[in-house]
Amino acid sequence: MLNHDLLEEYRDVAANMRELKKRELVLRNEICDKLLEGRNIGTHNFSMEGFSVKAVKKVSYSLDQEMVAHYLAEDELNEYEIEMIRTKYELGIKNFKAGADHIGVLEDAITVKPSLPTLTIELGE
Repeated sequence: MLNHDLLEEYRDVAANMRELKKRELVLRNEICDKLLEGRNIGTHNFSMEGFSVKAVKKVSYSLDQEMVAHYLAEDELNEYEIEMIRTKYELGIKNFKAGADHIGVLEDAITVKPSLPTLTIELGE
């Protein structure tokens, strides 16, 4: 059986970590906003006040899934556009568990490995 102190320490550390992550994000954004202002996308290295700083300015790209599905269904995309689309195969866990008795050759492509455990501790009554 676990003791109360260990559970309480975990709760405290987890709460502190959440706050530290929030503060880290604020500081990172503040520093990057100042360093990367007016700079192009890419990696930028700086030396200042005894620190070597690497800041990376990025953009992200995404596709509207419904629009792409429509364009594909209607055969509206040219060959270059089709090559720009990447498909990632993922296992539908619900269907996998429900149809485990019916798996054929796909079984060879499935890897099962342990994930990190999750833990939530709340004060009881």
